[in-house]
Amino acid sequence: MACLWTQNTPMKNDSPMFDKYGPNALKVSAFIGALKRLSANEFALRGPWFVDQKRLDAFLQKVGDLQGERVVERANAYIDSQAALEGKDSEIHREVAASVAKWIVLEDHLTREERNFLFLALVDSIVELKVLYAGFKKEDQAIEDFCEQWSHIDEGKTYIKCRPDSRGQSGEGLPDFILCRGEKDFTIEHTFVNTYRKQVFYELLWARYIKSASIEERIRLAYPEGRISVYIPMDTFKRESQARDFDFAEFKQKLIDSIEKTPKGMYGSKRQTHNLPFPVVISNDDPMGFPGCYVIAIAPTDEERIETNLEEEIRRAILNKRKKLHEASKRGESTILLLDSDDYAFVNYQLLADAFAKVAGADTSTLEGIDDVYIQHRGGRCWIVPVKLGSRVYPNLAEFDEYCRRQRELLSIFLG
Repeated sequence: MACLWTQNTPMKNDSPMFDKYGPNALKVSAFIGALKRLSANEFALRGPWFVDQKRLDAFLQKVGDLQGERVVERANAYIDSQAALEGKDSEIHREVAASVAKWIVLEDHLTREERNFLFLALVDSIVELKVLYAGFKKEDQAIEDFCEQWSHIDEGKTYIKCRPDSRGQSGEGLPDFILCRGEKDFTIEHTFVNTYRKQVFYELLWARYIKSASIEERIRLAYPEGRISVYIPMDTFKRESQARDFDFAEFKQKLIDSIEKTPKGMYGSKRQTHNLPFPVVISNDDPMGFPGCYVIAIAPTDEERIETNLEEEIRRAILNKRKKLHEASKRGESTILLLDSDDYAFVNYQLLADAFAKVAGADTSTLEGIDDVYIQHRGGRCWIVPVKLGSRVYPNLAEFDEYCRRQRELLSIFLG
């Protein structure tokens, strides 16, 4: 069944990407762009020439069974791939690559094993697999994680049916995603929950300046046998100009000198604070056979304040998203608000759920028009938990514990 928001006619070349190639358009477009950049000689050397025939036959059978899915989008991917490869190597070689592009369109209809075969055996033999994710933003990865984890929990199939707002390019008022789970569609609004104020800004400065300063590498050279932990406040720089003008060479030398003055302990038992010129906490531990250096970000607030900030952030997220979900609900659509955090250092799904419960308990009208609410926490592995299903709200929600139990089982299977 076609998505309510998807046009059913072939797309023009200047049409939105997600209309042209479907919900997996980011990967499809990246693959076609990579084909176009390959020289004739480079393309001639690439291809899935050595694959397991049995797995290939099974894969071809599966995509053959999906021949009625996203017909227009697959045709667009095939035509554009052929155009990108015009004049390069043989016709059969171009046909193979263009077929791979068609199959990426159907990626979310495949099982994990089938996707692994598509990406590792087919795509990666033609273009580098990492190229497919070059255009991804945090929200793109978040919704893929949600679909995959939801599918694992109930052993069903959840996939992105379409993306009405095309990452905000299709005008205001359109929902972020339409997901299909089983035979039912859900209108999804996704939003990030910050742990503290200006978190995105501070994370950007951290990645651009502190992480790129090679602090860990410099300390390892000075103390190859040590086990050093350096705790730096996330909000060290209040403005980018401060970070840009900061003397990192001098800072690293001061760190090395301060480590020498820090007494040795175990498990951070003798950590000390040094003003360099901002407060930096250093622990100089017995390596116990595991030397190394670790630079760790400290949240710019205390635990109590983090809890308050989470409540404020969740309230803000609900208020920002409920209008579109309320409109969708009036159209008869099933609505979901997905509250997402990838902050594995300072929060977990339990803290997020508790903060949601306080917000919901303070004013139930805030959730009008929102059928279900899920929390997603992506700290190394993705966890999702429901905190509102219909009229029932966490902590009076048995499904919360059931989701936790099921994901613990999945984790134990994964770890063997």
